[in-house]
Amino acid sequence: MTIRLNKPLAGNGGADESDVKQLKKALNRLGYYTPYEKVGITGIPDAGLFAALKKFQKDSGLRAGGTMKPGDETVDALNTAVSQTPPGKYIWHTVGDDRVRADHAALEGEVRTWGDGLEPGEDPNCRCWAEGVDKRKTCEELGDNLRIAYIRLDGFQKQLSQAIDAFNQALEDARKYADEYIKIAAEYGMDVALSADKNILGILGAISAAVFQYSEVAAAKEKAEQSKEEYESARIHMEYLEEEISKIADEIKQIEKQKKESGCK
Repeated sequence: MTIRLNKPLAGNGGADESDVKQLKKALNRLGYYTPYEKVGITGIPDAGLFAALKKFQKDSGLRAGGTMKPGDETVDALNTAVSQTPPGKYIWHTVGDDRVRADHAALEGEVRTWGDGLEPGEDPNCRCWAEGVDKRKTCEELGDNLRIAYIRLDGFQKQLSQAIDAFNQALEDARKYADEYIKIAAEYGMDVALSADKNILGILGAISAAVFQYSEVAAAKEKAEQSKEEYESARIHMEYLEEEISKIADEIKQIEKQKKESGCK
């Protein structure tokens, strides 16, 4: 975007419509001008335009008279400012009537990053405008989200540590009761086929389907099966926690990326 005035601009004189439009677009992009939402960017020189121009001139160390003419210091300062991509994000707004382009209407209310594709006012006769997202507020919100994410991560990591201990204990108990079951069943002359490597799932999955006639064997079998259920429950819980930790880690990366894109420290 390059500002090129056709004639001087002042609040008490005539103004070129194309001059007014390009100034409004530039000052809107820089966060100085916000149009009436039902009108958008137009070629009418309203009071808001001159107030925004004065504010820009003051911030730029220029005489804040609210006027400008072709080739003056204000034009140069504006061109320098708009040549740089603004930091942070903005919300795309349309006027909302039936004259709005369909692709622009689809962008209404969308939070976008400056310099990322089409911007409000770039297309010919586009009345769309940008609402700047407050950088300080954005950074505070992202900072809060990041702190919460780290608290959640710490909580899940502590739970995972406990879950690993519970899993190891459940595995040990499952092997213990499986061995007891094998021993007691053998004492009563029952043949229980088990895998040689004593893999826990192989052991407990191979329990004999025979009808147990002795209460001691039945009790041992019940303990073995219960220990298997506890082992499976511990394993599932541990896997759930690992998955949640992975999700939170991804969330933290995304927030860090958003902070960087928004220019937050």
